[in-house]
Amino acid sequence: MPLTNAPLADSTVRYTVAPLTSDDAQSLYELRRRCYVQSKEFEWLDFDTLRWGGSDQDALVLGVHTVEGELVATNRGRIGASRAACEACLEYSLADAPLRYPALFCDRTCTASDHAREGLTALTRRCFLEVAQASGLQAVMGVVYGGAPRVRSMLSIGYESYPCHAHWDSEACPSATPLVVQMPASRFTRAIQNIEREGTELLRHCVIDFPAIRAAASRMPVIA
Repeated sequence: MPLTNAPLADSTVRYTVAPLTSDDAQSLYELRRRCYVQSKEFEWLDFDTLRWGGSDQDALVLGVHTVEGELVATNRGRIGASRAACEACLEYSLADAPLRYPALFCDRTCTASDHAREGLTALTRRCFLEVAQASGLQAVMGVVYGGAPRVRSMLSIGYESYPCHAHWDSEACPSATPLVVQMPASRFTRAIQNIEREGTELLRHCVIDFPAIRAAASRMPVIA
């Protein structure tokens, strides 16, 4: 399913999804910090690393805003050409996962607690799947933590899950078991359909800025 210009909303808009830039640095930092302070899956070691930086500049950083302009969810995607490239960025071993490359890998995912059960991360996930499909990438992947609600939702739409037996995470100390998750290219279309089916009501109240997402994605470098 290619990215299109048509908004999805057909009723009262509650949320918009669009790329973030350095102009959003403060609100992005505040959301990341607020969410990571509350995390039960890890202890974040240095909150200054959550500020907008070079890794964000080279990424597609998606933000979900309310119609009042509050940033309530975010997700970051980058493209890695190889296992070594993805491991260097994620700082988790991918040795036990039969991943496919080049891959779009996601991190810095968080949602404000008062919007946590509304499916906003799925909105960003849908966008990343479409970006990967349009770009001819072989997979969308990331590292998640066992027991987190988003793991169940990811598996329900077709993500594969693999153990992660080693990490050298310099930013966080995990308290839950890390897992590697992957959506192979052969499942992109079905996964998008699953997200739309499960989130039909939410999508009626959202506008996704596909042209801006497509333009931002085209500027992402491939990390070698």
